[in-house]
Amino acid sequence: MKKLLFILTGVALLTACQKISLEDFNTPTTESEVRILTRSASNVNISYPIYLYAFNISSGKLQSSSTLKSESDTPVLNLGAGTYHLVAVAGIEDCEVPEQPTINSTITLPKDSLLQQPLQMGSADISVSKSTTVTITLYNQVTAINIALTDIPDDVSACHVSFSLMHNSISYGGKLSGTTVNTIELNKQANNIWSAPLFYTLPSSNQQLTLSINCTSPQVSNTYGYIHNGQLAANTPYNIMGSYKTGFAVNGVINLAGWNAPQEINFTFGAENNENSDDSNDDENDDTEEDRDEYVVNSIPKVGTIWNNHFVATVLDATTSEAELILLSTTEWDGVTSATHAETPHMAANFAASYTEDGMTNWSIPTRDEAKLMRTAIGLDKLESINAVLKANNIPQLNVGESDKGESIRYLCDDATFTYVWDGTSISKSGTKRTYNLRLIKRVKVVTK
Repeated sequence: MKKLLFILTGVALLTACQKISLEDFNTPTTESEVRILTRSASNVNISYPIYLYAFNISSGKLQSSSTLKSESDTPVLNLGAGTYHLVAVAGIEDCEVPEQPTINSTITLPKDSLLQQPLQMGSADISVSKSTTVTITLYNQVTAINIALTDIPDDVSACHVSFSLMHNSISYGGKLSGTTVNTIELNKQANNIWSAPLFYTLPSSNQQLTLSINCTSPQVSNTYGYIHNGQLAANTPYNIMGSYKTGFAVNGVINLAGWNAPQEINFTFGAENNENSDDSNDDENDDTEEDRDEYVVNSIPKVGTIWNNHFVATVLDATTSEAELILLSTTEWDGVTSATHAETPHMAANFAASYTEDGMTNWSIPTRDEAKLMRTAIGLDKLESINAVLKANNIPQLNVGESDKGESIRYLCDDATFTYVWDGTSISKSGTKRTYNLRLIKRVKVVTK
C-alpha cells in the first residue's frame, strides 16, 4: 500500500492510528515545521491530490492543513506543542467537503453516491513537543462493485439496479453515517448481458442488502427484488452476478491488488415466486385469527414488554386465557423508499418478505389501523417510558422529530403507501422521492396453559 509521511524534522516513526510519544530532547519551541513526503509500497495506487489535516485532539478543531498534488510535493505544516489527530484523505474530488472541517465534519458522496476512484483515508494520533516523523497508511474506505446480469429478455431496452441501504458520508474521524439508495444504470453487452463499469461506494448500513432490478421493455417496466443477507464491507470487491430465471452465470470477475479477497453474490431473479407485482401485498394483512401463529404462555404478555425476545406493541381482545398480540420488529430500517417511488417501489415489501426475528417469519408492513393501534398503545405520551424499555434491551428506539435532512421522521404503513408518526396523530400519503423509516409487525395469538 502507499504510505504517507508527516515529517517534523527527524526523530520517531510509527504506523497509522497508533499513539506517538515524542522524546523531549531539547526545550520545546513554539512551533514545529512539518515536512510531508509520500512513498508508495505494495501494489496499491494512491490517488492524488492527497489532503492533509491536523486536528487538535482536545477541541476537534482544524489546526493546519495542506495538499499534496503529486508524489514530488513536499508541503509544510506548522504545529505548536500539543496533541493532534492527523488525517490524510484521497479520492474525494467528486465529494462534498466542508471548507473548514472539524474532526466530526463529514465527507459526503456525490448525489448518486457512486465514485469512479476509491476514497482512501489514514490517520495517526501524535503528541508534538519538538521533532518527529510519522507514517500514515491510507486504506480503502469503500467497497468495489462489479455487476452483470445475464439472460435478460431480448425486448428489454433499459436496465438499472438500486442498492440499499448504503452509507453516503464518512467523517474525518472515520465514522460512517447517512443512508441512501444507490442506483447504477447498466449497459447492454453481447449475448443479452447487461453490466456496468467497476464503481466504488461506501459500505452498506444494514445487515441486509436489498437489490432492486428494474428492466424496461416497450410494453412494461418490471422491478424485481433480491435480498442479500450480509453487509458490503470496506476494502472488499464484490462480483454481483444475477441471471434472469435460467440460473447462475458468472461473467467478468474482479480481483483488485491490495484489497481483501473478492466476494461473489449470485442470484436468480424473474421467476414467478420472486417477482414483485403491484398487487403483491394486497392480502398481506388479511389473515384470519385462525391463520395466525398460536403460542402457549404462562400469562398474557403486557404492552411495552419483551416476550420471547420480541417487543409487544399492542394487546388486543385480552381475556384471562387468551389474547392477540401485535409485535413490533426489533430491527428498524431508515432511508426506505415508498411504494410510489419510481425506481425502488418494492423496497419495504422486500424487507418484510425476508425478515426473520428469533426464528419468527411472515412479518408485514403495518396497516393504517395497526399503526394507529400501536401509536395509542406505545406512542404519544408513552414514548419516553417505551423508549427507555427499548434502550435497556438494546433495541432501536422509536424516532421522532426531524432527520438529518431536516424532514420529519415518518414511518411507512399500508403497503408503504402511507406514513405515520409516533408523537402525533398525522397519517398521510407517502411521497415519491423522499425516504422513510420502517418497523415491521407480526400478529400472533397467545393462550394460557
